[in-house]
Amino acid sequence: MSVQRIFIALPVPPELGQLWLSQVPEVLEGVGALNLQPLANLHLTLAFLGDWPLTQQQVLQQSLAQVCRQHSPFTLTVSQLGGWQLSAKRELWVAWPERSLPLLNLQQQLNQSCQQLGWVASSQTYRPHITLARYRGQAHSEVEKPLAAASWRVDQVIIYRSDLGQQNSIYTPLASLPLAGKALE
Repeated sequence: MSVQRIFIALPVPPELGQLWLSQVPEVLEGVGALNLQPLANLHLTLAFLGDWPLTQQQVLQQSLAQVCRQHSPFTLTVSQLGGWQLSAKRELWVAWPERSLPLLNLQQQLNQSCQQLGWVASSQTYRPHITLARYRGQAHSEVEKPLAAASWRVDQVIIYRSDLGQQNSIYTPLASLPLAGKALE
């Protein structure tokens, strides 16, 4: 059976991604050698589905599109950069969005839709974030630092294919699903 590594995410507007990536070296001065993520890879993951059968991608897209049609566009704000320790020698530096009920509701309903199609969700608590940099070396404690506050209007969800690369993964959009509910904001 042919499969593709799939995840569902919100795209980050390039101008905001560029702004945040430009601040990481200054904000994290003294942290060590950081591997900044490519601008094209910046996104906020809603669900990582892993290996998904090609024969089920159309069904997945239709199911997720139905969920997205029920959700209104919303505004998401990011103002913090934080370290997320993965192990004693690895960590991510991520932009943390402010708490957003529309984001959490969308993520929860998309996950439920995927579970109805046979996906097994992670038991970890969902922590919305945008990975800006990776670091290998002695990990730092989980800290937060200010980042230039910026907001954007979330109006679509993207289904991405993820291909592992030598230095960075390559993310290819497979489908764009508009949030088409009546806006409440």
